[in-house]
Amino acid sequence: MKLKELRQTYQQTREANGHSGSEPQTCRFYDELHAILGGSATTTPAVLFDSFNGDGGNTEAGFGDEEDDDDEVERKGTAKVDFLKKIEKEIQQKWDDARVFEVNASDIGSWTRAGEQRLLAESPALKVEATASSSAEVKMSCRGKYFVTFPYPYMNGRLHLGHTFSLSKCEFAVGYQRLKGKNCLFPFGLHCTGMPIKACADKLKREMELYGCPPEFPDEEEEEEEMAARREEEVVIRDKAKGKKSKAAAKTGSSKYQWGIMKSLGLSDEEIVKFSEAEHWLDYFPPLALQDLKSMGLKVDWRRSFITTDVNPYYDSFVRWQFLTLKERNKIKFGKRYTIYSPKDGQPCMDHDRQTGEGVGPQEYTLIKMKVVEPYPAKLSGLKGKNIFLVAATLRPETMFGQTNCWVRPDMKYIGFETVNGDIFICTQRAARNMSYQGFTKDNGVVPVVKELMGEEILGAALSAPLTSYKVIYALPMLTIKEDKGTGVVTSVPSDAPDDIAALRDLKKKQALRGKYGIKDEMVLPFEPVPIIEIPGYGSLSAPLVCDELKIQSQNDKEKLTEAKERVYLKGFYEGIMLVDEYKGQKVQDVKKLIQKKMVGNGEAMIYMEPEKQVISRSMDECVVALCDQWYLDYGEVNWKKQASDCLKDLETAHQMSKEVWDYIFFRTAPFPKTQIPKQKLDKLKEEFEFWYPVDLRVSGKDLVPNHLSYYLYNHVAMWPDQSQQKTMASSHTAPSSAEHPGDDDG
Repeated sequence: MKLKELRQTYQQTREANGHSGSEPQTCRFYDELHAILGGSATTTPAVLFDSFNGDGGNTEAGFGDEEDDDDEVERKGTAKVDFLKKIEKEIQQKWDDARVFEVNASDIGSWTRAGEQRLLAESPALKVEATASSSAEVKMSCRGKYFVTFPYPYMNGRLHLGHTFSLSKCEFAVGYQRLKGKNCLFPFGLHCTGMPIKACADKLKREMELYGCPPEFPDEEEEEEEMAARREEEVVIRDKAKGKKSKAAAKTGSSKYQWGIMKSLGLSDEEIVKFSEAEHWLDYFPPLALQDLKSMGLKVDWRRSFITTDVNPYYDSFVRWQFLTLKERNKIKFGKRYTIYSPKDGQPCMDHDRQTGEGVGPQEYTLIKMKVVEPYPAKLSGLKGKNIFLVAATLRPETMFGQTNCWVRPDMKYIGFETVNGDIFICTQRAARNMSYQGFTKDNGVVPVVKELMGEEILGAALSAPLTSYKVIYALPMLTIKEDKGTGVVTSVPSDAPDDIAALRDLKKKQALRGKYGIKDEMVLPFEPVPIIEIPGYGSLSAPLVCDELKIQSQNDKEKLTEAKERVYLKGFYEGIMLVDEYKGQKVQDVKKLIQKKMVGNGEAMIYMEPEKQVISRSMDECVVALCDQWYLDYGEVNWKKQASDCLKDLETAHQMSKEVWDYIFFRTAPFPKTQIPKQKLDKLKEEFEFWYPVDLRVSGKDLVPNHLSYYLYNHVAMWPDQSQQKTMASSHTAPSSAEHPGDDDG
């Protein structure tokens, strides 16, 4: 709509409401707008109206006349934008000088603004209720309160557009509620805790040690050679878990070095050196964040801003109190848990400590033990007398009744390592590394390698496998096994796995292929698929049937094999009926865990974990799954989970600070503690909390729903079970440019 049309519409609306165009000062809207803007002497309601109405005279500095026709008006300079920005800065300065957004629970009862009586008359819900149980509640019911919080942004860089997008929801909500006459509180914290800052500082130190100060990095060709030489030790790939860049990757931009990232922020070499000490980040980025947030015009009470870490002893004490209370209430447990873990950092690697792999968790497998029986392959002859097992990781232990062989990749490197009970497991180095952090080896994180071998050196090995009806099966070649998933050893169930029947048929049909890898006829030809599961529409031999329907000729027909797996895997798991042993007639999904438990109990299998997808820490370490001794919040506890679920139903989408002090502040019935802190001061804090809590709006990003928003909900219902009815949660998400990430779909 053109300004001329907008003016006409506005003028008609004013006249319909009985407002004369010649008396803009009498317009209640402008009276209230004038009050909200702080009553600037240079920007009176009349001046605003005249500018908007086209009568301001100065069209270069204001909102003067436009062209009357409908042609696009060519932009001429930035005078209007500069004028608006000038107003913005003036008003923000007035807000700051008048401390407009500083609110205290104890002062609210004495607040009076023009229009309050009208608001009370028009809004019965805001009237004082005589039955209120406390003075704080009386004040709240009189005017209404609105309390907004936002997750602390992390201080390892400048704020970005995503922060602005999410913050806008808080900002607009606070502005709207203020216009309704409510007392609004919006505090703000800045996050400095955790590994990201430390990891960035350490990377700068390493780069200076390796390449000098300032660093002289290798050119692209030299760098490629260096990367190729150490590819097995330090591999950095894209996070395939979601097909998106992680936050860490997004912050690094195109630079491969931390020094380059800091350069991109406009820092000099002399300044960058200071960032090799983690403490400097806490001094540098928080003030810049506050500067940007104030420039945005956030309606924040900046007295209530802070940073985290023990640099701020009050916040540190507050967090300690919270966790001590949760422990007292039996919400925190101790024990061994499977956790994504960085061996290089020596600690669990949580989402925000990762370069790639945000959202990736541990994946449970059943580790099938297939014992090597005599005669041993030549490469294993030196281990005679030891129990040697090829170990395969499977998600489908219930299909082990149908094993006909196992697969190894001829050109893949394998190792034999000694387990804690003296057995020898054969698998890839990567899988053994994971196992060493899960109690498989005598020393945590140490893989005692007793043999290194290629896959072709164990082909033809005779094996005794659990559950199968075949007394002996053999290790056969499969060319499509991947090293970055599982153990490099794969069980073969050709009755239900299209990949397995395709590879088995290749070996049966191709004498030359068997000869190439030294596979004798008796290792392949007698073995036929074993019916173990009946699937509606596919019968008891689903994989052979679907491969025939799709005319799959070999294990290299990748697209057709993918389609075949899509057809039978899920249907087999959810609708399949077992045909074997005591499980006959039962649904596959009902017996999977029972069969796994029985195999583990019999010593035929073990529980094995690895990350669902590759996870790289910010220190550039490929993470494993470790079985760690740790304290953990027991969010799976039934009653606590129910409390959180019930709360969810009601949602619209320093050293003196002892535990007893925090109890007094936050818990209504807690007695006054033994402390040197004056009671008047603690009562002030208590009053603030009782007035403002619970939170009225919590805003966050979509990607934080499964972590911090869930933690937020659980912890609030645990700490204040009778008071924690949060009003509203909102999540937001920005999608990166399709030009930057072709094919990505961020929803």
